Amino acid sequence: MREIRKFNAALLAKWRWRYISEEKGRWKELLDSKYGPEVQIPVKLQSWWWRDLLKVCREGEGEGWFHKEIGWKLGCGDKIRLWEDVWIGNCNLKTLFPKLYSLPLNQGHKVGEVGVWEESGWCWRLRWRREIFEWEFALVQELDVLITTTTILKEEKDVQVWGTRRKGASQSIMLTSVCQNKEEALNMMSLSRCGR
Repeated sequence: MREIRKFNAALLAKWRWRYISEEKGRWKELLDSKYGPEVQIPVKLQSWWWRDLLKVCREGEGEGWFHKEIGWKLGCGDKIRLWEDVWIGNCNLKTLFPKLYSLPLNQGHKVGEVGVWEESGWCWRLRWRREIFEWEFALVQELDVLITTTTILKEEKDVQVWGTRRKGASQSIMLTSVCQNKEEALNMMSLSRCGR
């Protein structure tokens, strides 16, 4: 019985992955029109499939396990939020630099909105709410080194990637292994749909 729950959770997580990683498709357009970010539907009006999809990924309760497993591959910076998304290493800049996070004027902005293309290439334009204190200079320099070592690709789109991706492993194997380690997510799932 336990293996069926793991398998079900892995399949639901794979659907969630497909939803965020695929750009087009009629099935995605349908889900976007019904459940997309602009549409706020009360939980009791959502389909059981959609509820289970969000529940297995532990979304709606802050940052769930699924969200922690995904990251971004930087392209032109059109989708990645500079401070809030994971696009450098395994952690977002907000977590890496908590003392600096309250200072930028560009919180919530996309990477591509925090700089400009010049003849020599990409030039970062971080703007701060106030003057940087002397003790903060080292943090700003550390941030500067970190972001300037990344390459922004003008002609490529940002792409979400599975953060724990191992070379040669399929997404379904990875999702199954993640789900095996997430017993609390499985305990939230109900296999019986009778009586609903």
